[in-house]
Amino acid sequence: MFSNCQRIMLLFLVVIFGGNTCYSMEKEGYFVSLVGIEWQENTKIFRQPDGPFALIVFNDVYPVAGIIYYDIMGQPIKGAWKIDSRFWQEEEWADNITSFLWSPNGKYLFITTNQAYGTGNLYKLDLLQKKAEIIYPNKALFDKVGFTNAGYNTYIDSFNYSSRTIKVRVEFYKLKNLTNEPDKVLEETVKVE
Repeated sequence: MFSNCQRIMLLFLVVIFGGNTCYSMEKEGYFVSLVGIEWQENTKIFRQPDGPFALIVFNDVYPVAGIIYYDIMGQPIKGAWKIDSRFWQEEEWADNITSFLWSPNGKYLFITTNQAYGTGNLYKLDLLQKKAEIIYPNKALFDKVGFTNAGYNTYIDSFNYSSRTIKVRVEFYKLKNLTNEPDKVLEETVKVE
């Protein structure tokens, strides 16, 4: 999605302007919802609390995200990251994000997407290894819905720091017209590390 030159420029912007454009989060702020956010600028950077990563969100037609390894590596390779390749973005989890949560242990980023331009899923991103896994919704949840060929959007509604759980809401639509009210809404609690 980005050329090496664009990746280097992004990293440069994070390092140079990081203090002014980055959003730092306290314990209660590991979770961020992008629904209804007022965009004063075209790009927001959210630094990981107590970690080497940052999530950069571009507000184009819809919010598109990428992960930057912004800290000093101290070695040429760290996990799947290389000293000269510090940007990670995959279409399946990066397009049309609605919310995200940095795991308290710093190993994962949980990110949700809207199905209009994204996939509608909740992803668990292994930050060090650059691996993405769909963790919600699952087949059991679709069985509860009671209709097939459903369109859906997934959101993280809240994060409980003490119990390390997130409240996940999935809105299902019988037709793929996602501008109407959902036909069914299911909520579940998911444990995070």
